[in-house]
Amino acid sequence: MKKFLLSLVLVLCLGLPGAAKALYTCQFGANYNQESVSNYTTTWQVKVNDNTWSIANFNNNKNGWDYVRCGRKGIASVASITTDFAIAEAINNVEVTIDKITAKAINSIKLETSAAADFSTIDATVDMAAENFKSGAMVFALESPKANLYYRLTFDCGDTGTANGLIQISAVTYNNAEETPIETVADIAAFIAKADKNPTIFSGNVEVIYQIGSYLFVKDNSGRLLIYGKLDQTYKPGDVIPGGFMGTYGTFGGEPQLINPTDLKAAIAHNESAPRTITLSEITAANKLEAVAINGVTISQINNRDITFQQGETTFAGYNQFSITLPEGYENVTFNVTAIIGCYNGNLQVQPISIEKADSSAITEIGADDNAPVEYFNLQGIRVENPENGLFIRRQGNKVSKVIIR
Repeated sequence: MKKFLLSLVLVLCLGLPGAAKALYTCQFGANYNQESVSNYTTTWQVKVNDNTWSIANFNNNKNGWDYVRCGRKGIASVASITTDFAIAEAINNVEVTIDKITAKAINSIKLETSAAADFSTIDATVDMAAENFKSGAMVFALESPKANLYYRLTFDCGDTGTANGLIQISAVTYNNAEETPIETVADIAAFIAKADKNPTIFSGNVEVIYQIGSYLFVKDNSGRLLIYGKLDQTYKPGDVIPGGFMGTYGTFGGEPQLINPTDLKAAIAHNESAPRTITLSEITAANKLEAVAINGVTISQINNRDITFQQGETTFAGYNQFSITLPEGYENVTFNVTAIIGCYNGNLQVQPISIEKADSSAITEIGADDNAPVEYFNLQGIRVENPENGLFIRRQGNKVSKVIIR
């Protein structure tokens, strides 16, 4: 099978002379931020694959943004993005993706390189001209690229007295000018089997499973995949995305994903799509990255972003990957959950997209009567004539209770 999958990879040495090859990319968002930050005064880290960056005086809105912001209202401040590792390759340029910037309030922006992790000695400094303080790709070109250097970007922000967040950054890419082979894959299975960091073009179409913020889950006949990053498109489940988009291979929690997506086009078709209804006990590895509906579950515990779901005798771990608002009063309440089945370090997780109270209106009170007939309902309030193997609601007269029937 592996040999067959690899045969689907078509290598097109397009040989873009002088084209920048992205060797490392610093990204932001819940997949990469190592700390939840809601201020402009903290130093924290981002981790992409096996590399980390120190992020000083940038806000990530408690991991709610797939970008970061720096600059404080009423107070001058200096923010920075620094590699915690020496880059082994010689870097020709560093590209900062500036989403928004209040240029008049910025004192200076510069890139420094150093052979020392603490920047006790500076190898090179590139000052960005003030006329380039604008949104888009801000490129710092290095005249004498060298190997084994650390890189520090510094953003000196003045005080506008109006608002926080003078600069918004969604990515920092470290490039060299080597000729870059661009590979084309036919489908998701081939992309996962290839598993290298060269830019990759998908030639085949994919269908949207779900999109929530920067998370785009897609599928084709060969498998499912998460596309993560700045998408520039909003899709609905069932939308068909045409082939021709590009990205690179990455992992998070041991699971493959496509990062740095580009050229995602508007949908060319739409298939009717809805999450498949399953139970907690039915979840297996075959459900990874599938959108599912799990009705009639209870929540036994919420600890920060960790959630424990229960259904009958089955307990399953959940994680608030998409930072949705979780219910506060969840004890003795039944919920219907729409979720993506995620996986982190080999452990399956229910990652909720929505959690809503189950409708129990089908169960109504009747007068008290110990001799009244016994009726059973499932957790959605639908009457069941012959209940077996599960958790049910038992009603006799005005007495209602949950029972497990085996």
